[in-house]
Amino acid sequence: MAKCNSLTRLKNINAALFLLIFLFLTSFGKTYGATNNSAASGNWTTPGTWSTGVKPTSSQDVNVGSAHSIAVDQNLAITSASWIFNGPVTDATGGTAYTLSITNHSGLTVNSTFTMEGSGVVQDHGSINISGASGTTMTVGSLTLKDNVTINIAAGCTLIVNGTFTMQDHAALTLNGVLLINSTASTNDHAEIAGTTGFFHSTGAVSVSDHSTIFGSENQCPVGPCTATPTSPLPISLINFSAEKSGSSVKLIWSTATEVNNDYFTIERSKNGATFEDIGHVKGSGNSSSEKSYSLVDDGPYEGNSYYRLKQTDFDGKNETFEMVAVYYEKQPGGGCILKVFPNPCIGQCTVALTDCIDAEDPEINVELIDAAGNKVYSKIPYRDEKGSFNFQIDTENNLTPGVYIVRGINKKESYSQKLLVK
Repeated sequence: MAKCNSLTRLKNINAALFLLIFLFLTSFGKTYGATNNSAASGNWTTPGTWSTGVKPTSSQDVNVGSAHSIAVDQNLAITSASWIFNGPVTDATGGTAYTLSITNHSGLTVNSTFTMEGSGVVQDHGSINISGASGTTMTVGSLTLKDNVTINIAAGCTLIVNGTFTMQDHAALTLNGVLLINSTASTNDHAEIAGTTGFFHSTGAVSVSDHSTIFGSENQCPVGPCTATPTSPLPISLINFSAEKSGSSVKLIWSTATEVNNDYFTIERSKNGATFEDIGHVKGSGNSSSEKSYSLVDDGPYEGNSYYRLKQTDFDGKNETFEMVAVYYEKQPGGGCILKVFPNPCIGQCTVALTDCIDAEDPEINVELIDAAGNKVYSKIPYRDEKGSFNFQIDTENNLTPGVYIVRGINKKESYSQKLLVK
């Protein structure tokens, strides 16, 4: 009888122990192992928002239902887990208070609006998949992708980066939707942006280096805005475009860092900045990965302001027009020369030069320095070369005390003047 009672007590103890183990494992799995689903709309850190009754851990799978809206009120870090946002997830502060980190083979799937304006880092084989219905948009502050991460932006979806965008160390981005970067972008160390229907736009410069590509091209874009598509990778990288007076002409100068499929350039001129006319074409370099320089001279600038812009045309007829530049041109009386004094302000010694002369018939011209009181303090008749130009120096030995002067060159047919500040 005692033996039976002992066996009964042992069975009861085993049953109780089994029950405790079962309850512990069930509770542990509910809190730490199973997917933490959203149970209601609310703040991320509010226990009642989640099916487990506690906020998600970084290593726990998360699923936000399409019927729920979650307000982020802490930094989000995903480590060895998979998170899916089927409902909107937004930064409750509306600012840059909270950051996003995805690492260690973790993944984030965005099927609804996700807005988090703090910095974001995806690394160590992490991934982001933006693949919801058309119009699905993810917005972050700065974004860094490195160490074999993969990003997918499906057709109809958009990733907006409101800070710097960096890809490196074999990061791969499949772009069939839209990537908008409201700052500068850089790709290096075998990073790649590829796709068949995507659209890439950066308001700032784009750096591409160390075997990286954007839609198969290694072209850079030193001056923003920069736009690229699979069929039109950054066609040329324009370094500069400027216009400067040269006698009675205007010289247009520009240079490129790289060119793809570039047939020719067109210089356009306008008197009002609205209606333009072609004034010349310059052959492009086709495909080039080294710096190229170009120029064109306009021999007939408008009196007053002339506006110029540069247009680039591909071999397939596609073209791109760049921002315009302006030059003010005023005909010089009597010979059309230009009087220059440099450096100005003048410290110790400066140069007086007459250049770019046209039809200068009189070999002699008197150069005078007039002080602020109207007194002539210096006079010289310089030697003019066969073009009518001259060049000579003046210094403090010519009674140049600090102050403002007028440098004047005159003869019967010519009259030039230039203000000079002596320090």
